[in-house]
Amino acid sequence: MGTQQILLIALGVIMVGLMVLTGISIMRTYSESSNREQIISNMYDLGLMAQTYYKKPRTAGGGGRTYTGWRIPSQLRNTEAGTFTATVRAARVDLRCNGKYTG
Repeated sequence: MGTQQILLIALGVIMVGLMVLTGISIMRTYSESSNREQIISNMYDLGLMAQTYYKKPRTAGGGGRTYTGWRIPSQLRNTEAGTFTATVRAARVDLRCNGKYTG
């Protein structure tokens, strides 16, 4: 009877260990996909800001049909999602982000 109890305890410990590892893996995957979605949302918002700047006349504080002079607002450069940078040219803005997670 004692051998069966030890076997059941060992089996229970193994099962609990596997469940914990599965939970950690699921949590990591969720964090990565959540971070990716935050980055996409922030990039979309930054693109809209740049486009608004492009379309707004210079007299109203915009670019007057050029992106030259547009910058990422300081509070949006470093967020919980990652670090955002922009390469600004007259007719184009390239946005880049280094997220918290690699995946």
